[in-house]
Amino acid sequence: IDKDKEDVIIINDYKTGKHHSKKELIKDMQLRIYMLAVKEIYDSSRIIFNWHYLKNQYNKIEITEDEILGNKSIEQLKLSLIKCMKKINSENIYNPNPSILCEWCYYWDHCEEKKDQIHQAINL
Repeated sequence: IDKDKEDVIIINDYKTGKHHSKKELIKDMQLRIYMLAVKEIYDSSRIIFNWHYLKNQYNKIEITEDEILGNKSIEQLKLSLIKCMKKINSENIYNPNPSILCEWCYYWDHCEEKKDQIHQAINL
């Protein structure tokens, strides 16, 4: 998080994964949560988000607060996030979604996909 001479808050996020379009990023939940958190913590009239894609050719996508909000207010954005949180909290089945990221996960003993690998490794 940086602040420039004009008190603009600049959030820089460095991505090593798949490149996403600006249109996809504007709809991204992570970006909206970042924006609400920055608004709560910092006193700034402007926020700019820079998504830096490091894989292959370097690419930077700049997104402004107005682009994230579109025609919604901050309150409407908060309500949509609360609705999403309630939906997530109401679910009680979380199916695994295996990927290369599993190799860095600390919850194999809770994961149906990885439990067997733990038991096999212990019995070696």
